[in-house]
Amino acid sequence: MNDIRKLSCWVSLPTAAEHLGESQTGLRKKLDRASKLGEDGVVEAHLEGLRARKFGKLWKIRLDRGWL
Repeated sequence: MNDIRKLSCWVSLPTAAEHLGESQTGLRKKLDRASKLGEDGVVEAHLEGLRARKFGKLWKIRLDRGWL
């Protein structure tokens, strides 16, 4: 497993899923269900101590300190 603490604050969905012990598909579905359009026009999801933003078709995820 990657040492996520050494990575940038925004990580890819595969990296976050591996760190969280979830499947990529399962995490993506959770993010899609929790997603909302932000005031700045970006699709965001706030879920269980993480924040995710969609960049094009890809999710980028920021984990709170509790996950690190």
